Parts: sequence; C-alpha cells; structure tokens
Amino acid sequence: MLEASVGLLEASVGGVSMGSGGYTIRRAVVQDAAEVAGVNVDSWRSAYRGILSDAYLDSLSYAAREENLRARLQMGCDPERHYAMFVAEDAQGRIIGFADGGPERSGDAEYDGELYAIYLLEGHRCHGLGRRLLQQVTLHLAENHFSRDADLGFGGQPVAAFL
Repeated sequence: MLEASVGLLEASVGGVSMGSGGYTIRRAVVQDAAEVAGVNVDSWRSAYRGILSDAYLDSLSYAAREENLRARLQMGCDPERHYAMFVAEDAQGRIIGFADGGPERSGDAEYDGELYAIYLLEGHRCHGLGRRLLQQVTLHLAENHFSRDADLGFGGQPVAAFL
C-alpha cells in the first residue's frame, strides 16, 4: 500500500502542511507556474552541473519551463486527471521546491501512480522538505485510489541525500 511505501508521517490540514523552519507545503495553483519554473531550471543547473554539459544547462529556458508547467497545473484543475503538484514555500512565501504526480505514464503494469518530478533549490535541500513533498504526492495518489505502489522514479539514483 502507498502509505507503507513512504511512511506518511505528517498529514495536511486544509491542503496546507506546516512544518519547522517556517516552511509550508501546499497544493500548487496555475499562478505558481513562473515561480515553479524558476525552481525547476535553477535546481537543474545546480544539481546537474558537472554531470550534464554546461552548454545544455545554460540553454534551459525559464519561459519554456513555465509554459510546460502551466499546462501541467491546468491539468490539475480537472479532477478526472488525478494530477497534483505541491510546492514548498519559505517563511517569506517564496516557492523553493515542488513535487508532482499522478497516473503512471509509461504503461508499466506494476505501478498505477507515479512521482513525476521533485525539485528543491540548492540552499533548501537536506532539511526534510523533499520528504514532506513526497509525502504529499503519495497521499494524493492514495486519496485518488491508486491501489498499487507508486513508481517513485528514482531508478537507483542517490536522491536520498537531497530529500
């Protein structure tokens, strides 16, 4: 069961999860697209520098990511799509991370739910925010009747250090 896979330690209240350090986890809305795009591009540039080419990382476009993320967030407005994105905000209300998920997309019969993405800005990693975001996506999947474990998409990557 999904709860057992991740070990949900924290419940959300009214869609908002408060935690230590003044961080808040909440459901994202379409108006968050630009800020989420900034997190997406900046976290790629910091996490993958030295792994992917500098030319590729420098070519990442905030505008292109915003367009893609806006479409994903609009998809979340349709309850039949079972998609959700959650954002982490700092004490000043700035989005510093996000995670999203929904139905498994590749046709893998082993899973019916999927974590699509999880990103945190460099200065906010290793504080438990990744775990809290992952918990919210997992809770969303469970609430939307995904009966089998979710594909968390880590594929053996050493992501635990970032969560």
